Amino acid sequence: MRTTTFGVLLFVFCMVLIGVYTYLVFLADLTIEQRYWVLAVPVYLVVVVFLGLVAWVGWNMFRTLPSRELKQQTVEE
Repeated sequence: MRTTTFGVLLFVFCMVLIGVYTYLVFLADLTIEQRYWVLAVPVYLVVVVFLGLVAWVGWNMFRTLPSRELKQQTVEE
């Protein structure tokens, strides 16, 4: 599949999800408890993804050799 086709499909999919989410939060006849879950689940997912990315960056920083050691390894080889 071409990149532009994938981009259009991704855009349309996201716009539909934005519409569904907006409907559920503001327009649907939901109780307070149901609206809580409509808001809580996406917030939870955003926090988990963000903390996962921060943990991944920390793991990469931990596993990467300092630049001095990289230069010494290159010279020795």
